Amino acid sequence: MEMPMPITGAVGNPTKARLAQRSQQPPPPPAASAAGALPSQKQSLSSFSFKKKSARAAAPPPLQTDSPTLPTHTPEVVQSPVSMNPAAPQPAGEAKRPPIPLPRRNTIRPQPRDSLPEVDQFLSNIMPPELAAPMREGSTPETPTTPTLPTGPGKSKPQLPRIAKKWRWSGDMYMDVSRERSEKVCGIALHDPTEPLPNGLRFSICLKEDDIRLSAFRELSELPIFLEACQRVQQFAKVGPRGDEDGDAVKQLGVYMMKRSLFCYAHLYLDDTSAALLLVFPAGHPLAAKYLKAPPGSAGDSLLQAALVPWELTAKEFCRSDWSPRTNTLDSALDPAFVPVFDSEGRKVVSQRRFHQALHILGFPKTLYDFMSAPNHPYCIWHAPGDATKSGVGYETLLLKEILSTCASQDNGHKSDVRVIFAHVGSLDKLYCLPALAERRAKRPELRFFTYGTHPSVPRERWGMREIFPLAGGIVTFTPSAIIQGHFRLFKRIRQIAEHPTWDCYVLPSVVAMVAKLSCQGLNPLQVYDQGNFIYEELLTAIEDGSVALLQAPQLNRDPPAKGDPALLWTRWMLRIAGLDARGILAECLRTAAEQFANTTDADLPMAIEREIARDMMRMQVQPAMMDNYRRFVLFRTKQDGYFAEDSKYGIECTSCDKFDFKDGYFTTNDKSNDSEKK
Repeated sequence: MEMPMPITGAVGNPTKARLAQRSQQPPPPPAASAAGALPSQKQSLSSFSFKKKSARAAAPPPLQTDSPTLPTHTPEVVQSPVSMNPAAPQPAGEAKRPPIPLPRRNTIRPQPRDSLPEVDQFLSNIMPPELAAPMREGSTPETPTTPTLPTGPGKSKPQLPRIAKKWRWSGDMYMDVSRERSEKVCGIALHDPTEPLPNGLRFSICLKEDDIRLSAFRELSELPIFLEACQRVQQFAKVGPRGDEDGDAVKQLGVYMMKRSLFCYAHLYLDDTSAALLLVFPAGHPLAAKYLKAPPGSAGDSLLQAALVPWELTAKEFCRSDWSPRTNTLDSALDPAFVPVFDSEGRKVVSQRRFHQALHILGFPKTLYDFMSAPNHPYCIWHAPGDATKSGVGYETLLLKEILSTCASQDNGHKSDVRVIFAHVGSLDKLYCLPALAERRAKRPELRFFTYGTHPSVPRERWGMREIFPLAGGIVTFTPSAIIQGHFRLFKRIRQIAEHPTWDCYVLPSVVAMVAKLSCQGLNPLQVYDQGNFIYEELLTAIEDGSVALLQAPQLNRDPPAKGDPALLWTRWMLRIAGLDARGILAECLRTAAEQFANTTDADLPMAIEREIARDMMRMQVQPAMMDNYRRFVLFRTKQDGYFAEDSKYGIECTSCDKFDFKDGYFTTNDKSNDSEKK
């Protein structure tokens, strides 16, 4: 059988040639099963030498076999493409290693296949395409060259780290004295800043201007309001004088702010947008340490310290947010009439910070301030329980007293004669407890009433400074006995009230029902009316034509909750009775009274109705429409009405139809003018 020719290094890729030659070598024969072969193997192994050869020893000769079928063949040496040096010759003095006898086999070895395609596929899988491609004939592999690195005379010494220059800022400090104007105080310097937070804002980034404008002083107790809209403090710095000439001014400023527990702030801008606040506060103050948490010892011997607090929202986030617009009722706008006065006062505004703050918060009008500044205008303040605390008066009342303390008028208390009564909006429902309220409104037309402040039980539209109970006008209502006993005189007075431009009258549905019940003497009032025998049909006619209003005051927040929305129920009831005729009005009054006094006995019914009248009149006195248009609240009663035996009760004037006086001379003047026209 013809054997394949040995592959030499002259043809093809040497690497492929070695792999192909290795695949053509016969596999090692299996161990002989005969026992006689073992001694020969031991003898042949005993001739081996295991001495360590030198590094220049030649490669071992090829194996020789005694197989008669396989001729002994010595393959040529394949030169490596990487190493271009020839193989080292074998030393002459070293003996050749004897061949290892292999067992003989009678089987004929099959013809090996050409393994070059398999080698190509194997190399293409484990090597990059440019290395796995077969080399062309005659190509000589190039030895890769190693780039030579430039070597200097010696190693360069490592550079020392740079010492960071300490940041320092200095400039002029201005302070606001009005909304549009500020004055220079002194020159200051910010130095020795603390380490900023990681990736935080720094003074060196924000402070790029040559001066700084601080706001007016604010109390340190207000710091949490500012900090709620800001992130945590990023950096602290000492505040000192810029030069020796500014030392006294900075020292006095620090002592003043420490003594009064004050701080001020300035806006810091990035790209023309407010990015942070610069808070200047007295170093070491307990409140400042509580809210700002300055590191211990960061202030050193400085009296003032600065803190950098960025806004919680960026300008883009703030603009993207859907903010509900402010309403005019929530704006604590200063009366524009005060602006020229403040501009002329200049630095005095800073020294009277709390006074000007009170003017802004309460919205105190300039005309009222001028009135209170005149002599002989005493006043009193009714603040409880709407603006009262366990320790005393509330914050808004303190602001009001701060304003009035700068005026010439004096606080004479609740029981003395005064020209102005200030009532907190949260205390209006208890204003009837003010001594002699009804008499003051009736006999003192020059007495003025003003509301102030805010309260959750009052609509926001009614917050702030507002004058109530004007100089003239009033509301009149009646008890059942006043209608029955007065009769013709009462209806004449009703016609006068309807004719007067500033007076009106109304009657409760329960009063109409009580009059009908007493006049019908046990009969059905509707049947009596249908028969044409109802005595007080003129009352129903006056209600129908609008001379007398059939009315009930809306419920207040302090009243027990009704089934459904009280305001909606009241509005529906008013709309329903507006289109009723006289008989429908009588039927509606009887139905309403039956529901209202279903659990009241006939003996207790007169007193229950009188209490209902008093409760309704107290509600009327705090209704916005009534307070803005009417001054007096009058009840026509008789001697039989024991609940209203006094001349005034709950701020209500209790009088008879005959003794009532408008106290404005309206009908007297008209009567004289009519008499002169007749003459």
